[in-house]
Amino acid sequence: MNGNNLKGEIPDLSALELLETLDFSHNNLSGSIPSSLATLKNLKALHMNQNNLIAEIPDLSALELLETLDFSHNSLSGSIPNTFAPLKNLKVLYMNGNNLIGEIPDLSTLELLETLDFSHNSLSGSIPNTFAPLKNLKVLYMNENNLIGEIPDLSTLELLETLDFSHNSLSGPIPNTFASLKNLKVLYMNGNNINGEIPDLNALELLETLDFSHNNLSGSIPSSLSAVKNLKVLYMNENNLKGEIPDLSALELLETLDLSDNHLSGPIPSSLATFKNLKALYLQNNNLSGTIPTALLQRRQTSSFTFEFSGNPSLCDSISSDCSHPPTPVQRPRGSKSKLSTGITVGISVAGILLLGVAIGFVTYFIYKKKKSSVHNGAIHEGLSQVELAGSECSGTVIMGEPIPAELHVRRFSYKEVEVATNNFTTILGQGGFGPVYKGWLDDGRVVAIKVSSNISLQGSKEFLNEIDLLSRVHHKCLVRLLGYCNEEKQVLVYEFMSEGSLFEHLHGPHSNDNSVLPWVTRLRIILDAAHGLSYLHEGCSPQIIHRDIKSSNILLNDQMEAKISDFGISRNQPINGTGAPPTAVMGTLGYVDPAYIKSLNMTERIDVYSFGVLLFEIVSGRRPIFESLSSKQSISIIDWAKSSFLRDNIDDIIDPSLHGQYNVESVRKVVHVAVSCVEMPSFKRPRMSQVYQDLKEALEVETSELQGSY
Repeated sequence: MNGNNLKGEIPDLSALELLETLDFSHNNLSGSIPSSLATLKNLKALHMNQNNLIAEIPDLSALELLETLDFSHNSLSGSIPNTFAPLKNLKVLYMNGNNLIGEIPDLSTLELLETLDFSHNSLSGSIPNTFAPLKNLKVLYMNENNLIGEIPDLSTLELLETLDFSHNSLSGPIPNTFASLKNLKVLYMNGNNINGEIPDLNALELLETLDFSHNNLSGSIPSSLSAVKNLKVLYMNENNLKGEIPDLSALELLETLDLSDNHLSGPIPSSLATFKNLKALYLQNNNLSGTIPTALLQRRQTSSFTFEFSGNPSLCDSISSDCSHPPTPVQRPRGSKSKLSTGITVGISVAGILLLGVAIGFVTYFIYKKKKSSVHNGAIHEGLSQVELAGSECSGTVIMGEPIPAELHVRRFSYKEVEVATNNFTTILGQGGFGPVYKGWLDDGRVVAIKVSSNISLQGSKEFLNEIDLLSRVHHKCLVRLLGYCNEEKQVLVYEFMSEGSLFEHLHGPHSNDNSVLPWVTRLRIILDAAHGLSYLHEGCSPQIIHRDIKSSNILLNDQMEAKISDFGISRNQPINGTGAPPTAVMGTLGYVDPAYIKSLNMTERIDVYSFGVLLFEIVSGRRPIFESLSSKQSISIIDWAKSSFLRDNIDDIIDPSLHGQYNVESVRKVVHVAVSCVEMPSFKRPRMSQVYQDLKEALEVETSELQGSY
């Protein structure tokens, strides 16, 4: 009965005494889980995931034959029952994505358990020592909870392949006993308060993904990591690591290396340029010195490699700089080790977010964790009054909490000039998160888009000017450029004019008739531009800019059909229901918003990645994010619909019929595959936008290589 859009409560099924498998997953069922399920004593598999079920989990201890139990992605509350202990045949247990509280119960009797997922809840207390008997355990997810204390000894779990304790409040050191987990392939410990030095992990020869980022680790990066030869992804960013980068040349399979935001010193090893599979290298905001290896700079010019090194004042770019005069060091803050508490998280965006604490006038470097904070009661770290803007086109220093700069980097307009430019606000182009948008003409003849603040979005003059100063330094060919502002009767933003309107208009509006259907190759170039711009906001600017309202109407097109992202980087307090709200409210547009974000208010760049995945499905199919079924007249999510066809390999069912077969199916398949990865649950499985950009470039290359041939 799964995936049928069923509604209502689950009926009494106690008469089905011989039932072995019950699957009500991926519906819209509501109400509580009936206690009568406990009478189905032959049940081996019970799937209730992806519904709207509420209340506490009933006593199911009588289901002694049960092997698979999945209650994930509902709204279940209360604690995890102790009555799971008799389920000694249980192999798979999913409780993730609910509202469960309390401590983790004793599960030591479940000796056949292979997969255990309690992630994305509000569990508290410490991780129990009672996992030791679970010697068949292969997958263990405890991420995104409120767990505290030290990590217990898990050395008996020798079959463990995936271990995720990320985004909790765990403390203490990384246990040396991890070295016993020789089958481990994926290890996530990021987003905690773990301290001490990194232990020797050279015995983990099968390890492919290692994430120790956003902790308080100290000491140096151990050279023994070079023995972990299957490593593909290594995140050590946002710690207190020091010393030189060791020789990691033996890691021939490495694809992503992030050592940013530490205290690393010394030169960049030239061996990093020899990694044939390396796609992304992040070294920004350290104390590295010397000349950047020429091979890395040359490789950076290619489409398949991302290399970030800004925020290292003593580094020298030998290609474009005079290496005899290194730049003067710039004071900068280290990144926060955790998400800010919901009470002080401040979203800054026009339909999106610039991480700016408007209440205290200070740009927050990262917003990372909803339930804990390294900033208490609105205080900021002393001595951190400057935030360096990383990236070649996002450079300079913005003073926050200090007097407003006398000269901003864009033109200041009087309100009278705005009235003249808009002919008294005659031609309205649309409505954005900041307010209405008007067409205007400057005195030099340029056509511009002029955004006038609504009462909902209005903010303090000082904060507004600070944001203008920041935005004026953010330049990228795939971002709509700010040209000027006004701060008199109303707050006004003046942007470059995008003559071809929005992507939404071309897919669904006045430009979407058969005579002007966007060709597939044009759609590819548009989403590639959008991915490029979003990748820059996430990874090329400091503080990082999270948009929070990526959608087709915020992708604007110029007369060359080149795409640019709009509505980023200015505060607004308008949630998805369109009413005024505190900054902890969910921002975005229905259909595009990450469900995990709605539930948790955990703001990371992954919420933009999710929205971008929806955008990809939209541009492939020509359908809106939520559309009406012609047969049932019910609303359907484009994600559920497209993923269902993709899993059956029915790509032709997804593609926009108005394209009339004028596309390379492998190119489309690549884009859909990227879209599926962008909307993955849990969110940590989603790629970075820099990776999305590279994957979409490959899709475009597949398409353009056959443009001269026939489809």
